[in-house]
Amino acid sequence: HVVIINALSSWVICYGIVGLAVGMGAFFANFDWEHASQLAASFGSLVFMLFSTLLILMNLMPAGLLIFLRTLKNSGYTFSNTNWYAAVTCGALLLIYLNFIAARWALNLGEAALTNRMGK
Repeated sequence: HVVIINALSSWVICYGIVGLAVGMGAFFANFDWEHASQLAASFGSLVFMLFSTLLILMNLMPAGLLIFLRTLKNSGYTFSNTNWYAAVTCGALLLIYLNFIAARWALNLGEAALTNRMGK
């Protein structure tokens, strides 16, 4: 079960990070670079790395909460399986929501920047 949960959560987190990458890349697009190494040293790359780190830290919150609840359950605190599955479901939905919103925000930002650049 743990492997499947890790694979699914990794897939969801990748959706958010790739959305950030594409959106930030479109927002900070510069087509006048002379060499590809200038891309890695640009301000847009720094902003992307900071936002993706922030997103990863935010994604750790639901997982940390579930680990905390699991520790409580193992240490003798009793709560029903229904409450446990409700907590897991809420954590999964929060994870999906965070990444979907981050990707949508970045993609909309990038789309608006490219549209303005084209003069429409």
